[in-house]
Parts: sequence; structure tokens; C-alpha cells
Amino acid sequence: MKRLPIFTLLIVLLAVNAFAASFLAVLPTSETKTSGVNQTVESTLTLSNTGTSNALNAVFPASINFTGAKTNFTAVINYNNSSPLIVPPANSSQIKYNFTVPADAFSEAYSGIFNFTAGGENYAEYKLTLNVAASPKLSVSNLTGSMGTGTSRIFNLVLENKGNTDVTATIAKAELVSAANSSNKVPAENITLAQNSVVIPYRQSKTV
Repeated sequence: MKRLPIFTLLIVLLAVNAFAASFLAVLPTSETKTSGVNQTVESTLTLSNTGTSNALNAVFPASINFTGAKTNFTAVINYNNSSPLIVPPANSSQIKYNFTVPADAFSEAYSGIFNFTAGGENYAEYKLTLNVAASPKLSVSNLTGSMGTGTSRIFNLVLENKGNTDVTATIAKAELVSAANSSNKVPAENITLAQNSVVIPYRQSKTV
């Protein structure tokens, strides 16, 4: 019978301590955004201190690793507030962040997690889904060559994918004109194509 008051007192003390604990929270907890390469992604978040007695020093993540199905990239995050940020008890603070999508980021959906920490296991998690828009870009080289009158030759073109997605290049016949004498021409109907289209994967080139 003597142990009952001690057991009851222990429960009361634990309840008081749990009530007084301060936890960091962030809103929204997740977002989805769409951006092109070399563009700025930005948003405003609210960090809150759920406790009533102790201030929290909220530390911001300096960089975020974005993971996609095919590629990953790391972005340096800029904030309008300095880190750590003091969040008073039962109070909240707004922060703004931004980062630039890399020029060579592949066009797909990425996921990134911002972990705002306040010491130990006290942290708040914000998840960002980023859809990178496609920006196809193709370069063609080896466009000139020489051939004698009445002769034939094989020309090869080099197609290089400089965009951020796989591309399908369509190849069409066109009249060939002499650079030295524009009256010397090879009609389009005299040209034979080895292929009419070719798929060039991200960051690769092909010779046709």
C-alpha cells in the first residue's frame, strides 16, 4: 500500500514533463512544384514551437538531395532568415527558401526532404516533389563535305542531345547547294537516307 503514492507521483511528474516539452513543427508538411532547368523554385514555410516554456533553435538544411527514377541532383538552398532561427515558446516564424534547378537536370519527378532540426531527435520534415519540365535541344554537326561532279558519296551527320530528356530526331531530305557556286545543286530526290528518324538518349550523341 505504501508504493501506490510513489507510483502515482511518478506518473504525474512524467505527464507534466511531457506537457512542457517543446517540439518543432513545419507547415505545410509537403508540396509539389513544377519547374524548368535554370529556373528558381521558391516557397514559404511556417516553423512552429509547440511548447510553452522553452525557445527552440531551428537549424535549416544547407542543401537537399533530390532523387529521381533515372538521375539525382543536389541543390544549394537559400533562405531569407539566418540559421539557426530562434523560435519562441508557443510561437511561429515564417521562412522563405529558394534554389535553382541545374541546367542538366533530367526531365522527371524528383523527391527531396528538408529536415529542420532543433537538437537531438527534435526535427520537422518537409517533403518536396519537384517535376522538372522537358527542354529538348539538339545540335547537328559535320554538315559540310566535298564531292565531284557526277560522283556520289556517303555523308554522316553527328546529332548530339543537349537537352534534358530523350529526343527523337526526324531526318528529311533537302537540296544540297554548293558553297562555292550556288548554281551547283543536288536535288533532294537524288538523296537516299539510311534512316528517317533516330532516338538520341539524354546526354548522348549519334552518327547517322
